[in-house]
Amino acid sequence: MDLKCPNCGTPGIPGEGGSVVCTVCGGRFNFVAGEAHLHGVAEFDQLRKRVDAQDAEIAELRKQLAGDAPSTDEHGDPHVEDDEPADQDDDSDDEDDDEDF
Repeated sequence: MDLKCPNCGTPGIPGEGGSVVCTVCGGRFNFVAGEAHLHGVAEFDQLRKRVDAQDAEIAELRKQLAGDAPSTDEHGDPHVEDDEPADQDDDSDDEDDDEDF
């Protein structure tokens, strides 16, 4: 008899009392007349709903974070906007640096 999980098709592992456990999705089932009958389906469905809700929340957060992210240039480097230009003193002799100490 093929002990494949009816949820995901993964071969199950025989457990206690003739039950079979799926190592991938966690489903627990018995075979009756060659047909799989799931146990704890309500718990599994509740867990699946929670995971789906969390996936939707994660997708929404990713959208929000993408909108808040700073703009980047063509190389993916963040573009920094500054009101004042950066001081690019090259230590050359400037007029205001003529003071001797």
